[in-house]
Amino acid sequence: MCHEPVIRIQNLRKSFSSKQLFQNLTVSFHKGLVSGIVGPNGSGKTTFLKLICGLIQPDEGIIEILGCQIPKQRMKIMPRIGVVLEGSRNLYWRLSGWENFVYFGGLRGVFGKSLCTKGEMLFKELQLWDIKDELTQTYSRGMQQKLAIICAFISEPDLLILDEPTLALDKPSQEIIESWIKKISVRKGKTVLLTSHQEEIMGNVCQKMISLNSALGSVKNPLKTNEPEIMQSS
Repeated sequence: MCHEPVIRIQNLRKSFSSKQLFQNLTVSFHKGLVSGIVGPNGSGKTTFLKLICGLIQPDEGIIEILGCQIPKQRMKIMPRIGVVLEGSRNLYWRLSGWENFVYFGGLRGVFGKSLCTKGEMLFKELQLWDIKDELTQTYSRGMQQKLAIICAFISEPDLLILDEPTLALDKPSQEIIESWIKKISVRKGKTVLLTSHQEEIMGNVCQKMISLNSALGSVKNPLKTNEPEIMQSS
């Protein structure tokens, strides 16, 4: 197993008004691993992902992705990151599934035959090929979620961040997403960081799991892994 760090976080601190979410939080995530972020509501799971993406700024601390500091070098590193945040409008509902894919492919610099080849593969893997020409607004919540994941992976980014990727999916669709996440981490060496309230998916796909403690801003590592121990400074 390669232990090349993809994300390095050191002495992270973030608070909102009087609520402190993270204090001196230090953790790293490594190449080719699926890592899960768990914790009770209000513990800061989505905030943690937004900090990593550079959508919000930390009060203190260092966040590095593939050697680039976030948010300072965010624009440089974003082409190598795919993100799907739960509760965000990730798609254009008045476009078809395929039109969404082509649009986001253009934003990622993927065109022509390469785009079509990747599109056919991804739509078939996530079982949306037969409805690719239907309007996204007619898709079920689960179908929209799968389409958002496809669009986030157009350029095959080194890091894929998924917030509640199986929310609203039925059991067969959940299993498809789980299988696909395992495939891109094992066969393609992609690093995946995800949150979920569903313990089953975390146990099925994650080699490493981080628990955020909302009261202390601390980190625990409840899953056995070959990764180095996570350190939390006081």
